[in-house]
Amino acid sequence: SIFSLLRLLIAMPAMFALAVCHDGWVMPPLRLQPLLCFLGLTGVGGSMGLGIAGMYYTSAINLAISQPLQPVLTAFLTVALKIERVS
Repeated sequence: SIFSLLRLLIAMPAMFALAVCHDGWVMPPLRLQPLLCFLGLTGVGGSMGLGIAGMYYTSAINLAISQPLQPVLTAFLTVALKIERVS
């Protein structure tokens, strides 16, 4: 879990710098900032935290299979719920 935290702490400034270089300094509206912080913490942190907690009950192989499948399953779910269209 320490490795995951260090990876996030190293990647965040690098991604922030790339975003600022690409688009310039863009801030979301003030009313959306708490929501974006909450979604960021629950998305990345929640996914990694649940994955690491799940390794106590299953093997690392199950985690290695399920984590790469999450974006694929999310895409299928959005199409099935008609949130996104397939183009």
